[in-house]
Amino acid sequence: MSENVFEFRVLEPEERKGGGALDLAYWMYRIRTSTTLPMYPRKEMEVVRRYNDFVWFRTQLCEAYPYCIIPPIPEKEVHGTFNKIVGSASQSATRTRDYRQRALKKFLTRVGAHPRLRTAQLLQEFLEMDETEWERRMQAPVAGAGRSLRNSIGDSVGQVLSRTWNDAQTLEDAGAAYSQAVNNGAVDMTAWEGTRRYIKQLDESMKVLREQVQVLVDRRRNTSNSLHEFGVAFEKVAEVDGMVGQSSLTRVLSAVGQHNDQLSTLYVEHANDETKQVVETLSYYHGMCGSVRATLKHLLQSAHHVEALARQLEGLRAQRDKVLDQVGQAARRAKLENEISEQEQLLERARQELTDGEAIFKEEIHRFHRDKQYDIKTILKMFADLQIKYAGRLKQSWEKLSPLLTQGQPISDHLIDDD
Repeated sequence: MSENVFEFRVLEPEERKGGGALDLAYWMYRIRTSTTLPMYPRKEMEVVRRYNDFVWFRTQLCEAYPYCIIPPIPEKEVHGTFNKIVGSASQSATRTRDYRQRALKKFLTRVGAHPRLRTAQLLQEFLEMDETEWERRMQAPVAGAGRSLRNSIGDSVGQVLSRTWNDAQTLEDAGAAYSQAVNNGAVDMTAWEGTRRYIKQLDESMKVLREQVQVLVDRRRNTSNSLHEFGVAFEKVAEVDGMVGQSSLTRVLSAVGQHNDQLSTLYVEHANDETKQVVETLSYYHGMCGSVRATLKHLLQSAHHVEALARQLEGLRAQRDKVLDQVGQAARRAKLENEISEQEQLLERARQELTDGEAIFKEEIHRFHRDKQYDIKTILKMFADLQIKYAGRLKQSWEKLSPLLTQGQPISDHLIDDD
């Protein structure tokens, strides 16, 4: 990662009601930023932004920096919109809101650590402008300094842009192409297409892994509910047994009931920690793979554009050569010469953009690979640590209950230590 020149805090979102009777409520995120970058006149800033502001901001970053891998933001969830309509305060709604808060902070942190994006004027505007200024900014035309020539070519090469590259590549070829790209080897368009295929496979495997971890998390939540009901059932039996007088059995049944309720809390805590530390990080990398694929698509389309311009230039030259010796075609030849000159300039500019874009993307894919190596290892370590932590807490809990079952001791008020 690059030098840390920003520190971001995304505070708990505030709900705001829509202006009209049919307008949905929405969440506003208060962002507090501190920075050491000299381009910022204020080193401490605070603004409020809604989710749609993040969407617009990221879209403009993609336009302005087409060869950079722009970090993802959390996807808009359907049940999040439903919660706004019905005003749900359920645990699901709370988890969705908290997840988005953490994910938006991660987005800002990664943008702020990016060697190119951290000095973007767009970022400075996003972090400094008040709500009124930002609303005006979103209505203003976007500066086109970072836009590529490919966006101006129109529909004339639409069929060329849809052409596919070497679909016969194997997954091994794709992996070799990716390895070549991240190790600064010579990369042609076929290798970039192989890299795209590798990222697609990585994305799909990450998605499957995330889904399987989510299954574990859901099972822990279900187990928590079952343990709670199990504990309630034990306490009901204790209540019935106590009707004929308190006994050691009554106390043991009540202890088991309380113990299961506390175990239920442990399972919820475990599920919450796995969600924050594992599932959310895998979700982030699912989004990152999508960002890599989008940037690669742009790179490949730029290459298609260069090819299309080269073919158009060949066609113009062929037309010129055809009328070169024909009588009465002077005006036609002059027109073709002008078109050839313009086409040569377009081709040169497109080739230069592609060359520059490839150089940028090589840096980007190398950074992606380096960060991926570190982050995935960190995920595995966190997952293992969580299993050890909660296995220890469960063991400790059962060990504290065991003497009560054999000796009939009084119920402890705290069967599970807070730590």
